[in-house]
Parts: sequence; C-alpha cells; structure tokens
Amino acid sequence: MLAQSLDLTKVPPEYILFILGVGILIWTVGRMRKQAVARKNPPPQAVQAPPPGAPSHSDLHAMANELHQLINELHETSRRIAAQIDNRVTKLDILLQEADAKIARMENLTASRTNASDVTSTTSSPAPTGNSAVPVREHFAAPATGGPAPVPTSHPTDPRQKSIYALADQGRSPREIAQELGTSPGEVELILNLRRRT
Repeated sequence: MLAQSLDLTKVPPEYILFILGVGILIWTVGRMRKQAVARKNPPPQAVQAPPPGAPSHSDLHAMANELHQLINELHETSRRIAAQIDNRVTKLDILLQEADAKIARMENLTASRTNASDVTSTTSSPAPTGNSAVPVREHFAAPATGGPAPVPTSHPTDPRQKSIYALADQGRSPREIAQELGTSPGEVELILNLRRRT
C-alpha cells in the first residue's frame, strides 16, 4: 500500500534531485564532523620501541659520562705536557746562559794567555810551543769519570737567580718561591739544583 501511494513516476525529477542533494549534504557534514573530532582527539599512539641494537637511555647517559671524563683527562694531560714543555724551555734557557758564560770565560782566558805569551815573547823568552793552550783545555776538560765539566763557581748574574737563592736561603720551599716570583716550581728547582752542583 505504501508503495502504491508513493508512485515515483508521478514525482517530478527536480524533487528527487533535491532530496538526493540534501541527503548527500547531510552525509558530507556528518563525515566532516567525525574527521574534526578525530583530529582534536587523536587515538593514543603506541610507544615506539627503539630499533633492535639501539642503545638505551641509560647506555647513552653512561657514554656521555665516559666522554666527559675522557675530555677532562685530555685537558689535564695537555696541561701537564704544556708545563713540562715550559720547564724544558726554561732549562734550555738556563743551559744556554751557562754556555754563554763559559764561552766568555774561555775567551777571556784565551785572550789573557795570548797577552801573556805576547809579553813573554817581547822579553826575549823562548817562543811558546804548541802546548801553551793545554792548561786552558785541562781547566775546562771533563772529569775522568765521564761526567759533565764542572760549572765555575761564581755569583749569579741573573736577578731572578739572585732572588731565588735569597728566598731559598730564608728556608722557603721551591713551591713557595715559585708562587712569590710568579714562575713555575720546576724552574725554581732547576735553578736550585744548578746552585747545588756548583
């Protein structure tokens, strides 16, 4: 009966299109609402597990700590190496000063020997033989033990050495002397050791 009362052949096509359009419109609006709600409230995402073989958070933290310790050790090592280089440069400077002093003393002794031989040759003494320079060589020759030649004992000419010697004579330690003079303890120890050798 209902089918007879709804005879679709008698309904104009405009109404059918209108009803279809309203139905499509309602369906589209409903779908858009569902998508908007889904965007506002996304479904909870599962926590992604790290890929196999990837380090965990605790492993990364331990690696960061090890790296930090390694950097600190490298910094300390570089500081020690720089201090050793400074000490060696200071030792070389002191040795060069000592060598210059020995060369100057040797030149003075050679000049005084030459002047003495000139004076003796003018007084009609026999001419000096080639052995006249032997005493100078013997004076500067290394001891028979094969060690270094003795350092001539003289007062220090360097004001730094004088101040180090004065503070050491007052009973101060090399570290205290270095702090007071603004130099390295190695340099102070070297200067004091050179003083003991003489």
